[in-house]
Amino acid sequence: MNDDPLLLVLPLVRVQGGELDGWLGDSLARTIRERLEASGRRVVPLDAAIHACESLGIEVSDSLLPATEREWLGAQTGATHLVQGTFARSGGKLSLELHVLAGESDRALKARGPEADFQEVIDDGVVRLIQHVPGATGEHVRKRLRRARATESLDAYLAVVRARLAWDQGEEQTFEDEIATAIRLDPGYVDPLMVVASVAREAGDPERQVEALLEVARVHGAAKRRHEQAKALLSVGYARVENGDWDEAIEAYEQAAKLFDAEGEVRGAVQARMNVANVHLRLGDAELAFDEYQRGLERIQDFPEDLAKHTFNLGLALKGRGELEAAVERLEEALQHGFKLRDEELISSCYNALGAVYDDLGDHAKALTNFRRAEEHLDAKADPVLLAGVKDNIGIILKKQGEPERALEYSEQACELLETRGTPLHVAIAYVNRAGLLLELDRPDEAAPFVVAAHREFVRLHSPMRDTTAQMLVDLDFEEESIELIEREAAEEAEEDFEDDEDEDLELDDDEDVDEDEGDEGDDEGDDEDDDLELDEDEDDDDLDELEVDEDDDLEAV
Repeated sequence: MNDDPLLLVLPLVRVQGGELDGWLGDSLARTIRERLEASGRRVVPLDAAIHACESLGIEVSDSLLPATEREWLGAQTGATHLVQGTFARSGGKLSLELHVLAGESDRALKARGPEADFQEVIDDGVVRLIQHVPGATGEHVRKRLRRARATESLDAYLAVVRARLAWDQGEEQTFEDEIATAIRLDPGYVDPLMVVASVAREAGDPERQVEALLEVARVHGAAKRRHEQAKALLSVGYARVENGDWDEAIEAYEQAAKLFDAEGEVRGAVQARMNVANVHLRLGDAELAFDEYQRGLERIQDFPEDLAKHTFNLGLALKGRGELEAAVERLEEALQHGFKLRDEELISSCYNALGAVYDDLGDHAKALTNFRRAEEHLDAKADPVLLAGVKDNIGIILKKQGEPERALEYSEQACELLETRGTPLHVAIAYVNRAGLLLELDRPDEAAPFVVAAHREFVRLHSPMRDTTAQMLVDLDFEEESIELIEREAAEEAEEDFEDDEDEDLELDDDEDVDEDEGDEGDDEGDDEDDDLELDEDEDDDDLDELEVDEDDDLEAV
């Protein structure tokens, strides 16, 4: 287990500030977090920090958190140091007042300077801050901080802050205008593109999400920032996976792996290759995935978080190979890693996976127990997709235990969660499970629309699961012509998506050629007798085994 200090950075607060100041304080905290990582410090991911505050009912203000609340945050996130503070803007000056809180100690520090040199002010604050946290210091760290600067333009920085506020308020045109302003002021500033990718994902626009991420990769590549370019390509791969674009996902991950290898970054290369293996596992090639996980496991023994994920994924691959007892052993091992790391997502995913393995072993009681434990470690805000998968799995077990009415309640909850945040594939699988329960309850008219929607999506994604839904449509007395029409429309939509994607492909010019710079479906069919398509660990935990690397999941060079 890594004993290095772990910092949790809370949003900065402007005394008597307005709504825009709240978003600026959040952005300043994000920037400080990035600088701390550039200095070599470990930092709690932003999503985890936000979730911890929300789940504990902690509100950040200009007053320091009470000792009890600081203890709660430390216990939930594993943080050894808390960074809290305020900022002020007056007379063209930016002032920061930060507190480094550890146990009973409170180290206060200040940084102040012209707003035009806001990045220098932030660097000054971080340099003073890290004096109180074990780790490297000195001029070489100051150089790392300068390299981590995303923009020197305060106006561009503030335009992104205003854009985030506008999106939160539903002012879409203002959002677009502010994003365009930020890019115009600094064409090399990638933050506005990352914000576009984030809101596009939230809005269910995968094409725009991928387009923005590809542009991020291009901008980093043009500036010879290979580490950042590789991270952007990992995000491209993750977005492709969410949309079911498997080949394009593999291509993006492999490009990222080459860049990481060229930079000598073992951890990044292994994570990229792990994501390639995850795609193979989803496509049913457990053997290929197993070999990749084994190779990666040998290279990341010094990184507990990565070791835990590899161990988990190795358990999935063993399940895919039919080695169920060995899968239980690996998943139990990953579960212990999760407890040590205080990683709620990993813990819930392990329980979920163990439930699926015990289901395969025919032990429905143990399966249900593990699925229930997974549910206890999740909430809709933290990971609605994984929670939906767990609820669907509980419903499947209840159905097998002869309780279809209770099973339908869980299936409906799963669909509701997935319809707002799930990928098209997730939603389609949940629809099939829901339709199966409705059919068992002799409610075919209610089941039909879900089967049609699922079949359309399976055809669009070229999934073999289309055979299951095609047969369900036949059993529902759909005429052959009607089924062919559904499939034709879905195929045409898929072709349109493919043509759009071709226009968005990442082009690396001669200076950016990664080669020159080099120096599941197996569980988706569920139970044959019941035709359940389980949203189990191979389908519902993208955020765990498909490692998304964005501003909240930066990789560290090794």
